[in-house]
Amino acid sequence: MEDDGNVIERPSCETPLQDAATSVLPAASPLVEGVTGRCFEDGREARAVAGGDGEQAGGVAPHALDPRAADRLWEYAAGTVGR
Repeated sequence: MEDDGNVIERPSCETPLQDAATSVLPAASPLVEGVTGRCFEDGREARAVAGGDGEQAGGVAPHALDPRAADRLWEYAAGTVGR
């Protein structure tokens, strides 16, 4: 996103079918059975990348993989919806 709030469009090189495959992999593949708390892209586990300047495409922020942060978010969300 630009400083004034305009979205910067990044060209996608993947077809909708390829994009969907990344979601199907962790949902249905025995290759990742038992794997939790991970992010996937391009049909494989995403690598953790530092920064956040928006210049580097791909990867996942390290804080998104923090299990303690995930637990806090889960507790907050569960309390918000009232289970």
